[in-house]
Amino acid sequence: MVNNKIDYIKNIICNIVISIINLLPFSKKNISILIRSFHFIFPLFIILPLCFINKTKFKYVYFVIIFIIITQIVFDTCLITDVEEHYTENIENMTSVSVSILKIIGYRPTNKNKQILTILVTIWTLCCVLLITYYRYTYN
Repeated sequence: MVNNKIDYIKNIICNIVISIINLLPFSKKNISILIRSFHFIFPLFIILPLCFINKTKFKYVYFVIIFIIITQIVFDTCLITDVEEHYTENIENMTSVSVSILKIIGYRPTNKNKQILTILVTIWTLCCVLLITYYRYTYN
């Protein structure tokens, strides 16, 4: 019962995002490329600001990370992956970033492997954020 409600909420969120993205004046293929690119570099959007912003604003980056981790735990997936797969599913030679990475490193793109990859990327991003935070507070 709880999983059905969580899946229902996840689908509503993804459908809202997809509806907003569909307002863009681009083809489905171009939208899928944009989302893939964004998804691939998204961890950098979290890490790089820490190198430049004032240390008093670190809390905002931590808020984003906590929000992302909570959504990944609650929905058991990365929401960006679900939106991305909506756009890449029927385009020839186009797969989501997570599927591409799993194929490159020699793993089957199952849901479990995608979840493991999501967890590893999140842990890597969190470690980078903590290291940058430590460096900025210790040496700056």
